[in-house]
Amino acid sequence: MEKSLAKALRLIEIMARSEAPRGVSDLGREIGLNKSNVHRILDTLREHNYVVQHESTGLYQLNLKLFELGSRLLSRLHLKDVAQPWLSRVMEQTGESCHLMIYQDGEVIYLDKIENRLPVRAITELGGRAPATCVASGKALLAYRPQEEVDRVLRNLKRYTPKTITDRAQLQKEIDTARRVG
Repeated sequence: MEKSLAKALRLIEIMARSEAPRGVSDLGREIGLNKSNVHRILDTLREHNYVVQHESTGLYQLNLKLFELGSRLLSRLHLKDVAQPWLSRVMEQTGESCHLMIYQDGEVIYLDKIENRLPVRAITELGGRAPATCVASGKALLAYRPQEEVDRVLRNLKRYTPKTITDRAQLQKEIDTARRVG
């Protein structure tokens, strides 16, 4: 195996077992590499969205990219078998398509879905992402995040379509409503 790849994979495994973000020196000691080697590997991993570096502390942690890639294989896992009856039930009760998703860094990642029977539907791809502020389920997930995370997301609003809400106060109101009504 390519030595650089082996080092990167080992670093990913160490970070996956870490309970908290880690620094370059700390990771270097554990993996047995000098700081410049660890920093180069982390830069490459960050460039390809496998790790994130926290601006305030400079510490690194894994992003959910590995999970995102793995979620594309959900059809082979039992999570889909467990979630599908619940998704179907919600779809039947509401008449709307139902998605199973996870929140990550201002976005939602689609894990599973049940489509409604109506001719007009939301088009989503399993393993795909959407800005949390642009989809109702993303706003619902934001309602259960700490307010500091909501504030961070609302500071970085972008227009994706002519109907994208970019007014912070209006989005905060929608998130507050979701929080209030559950």
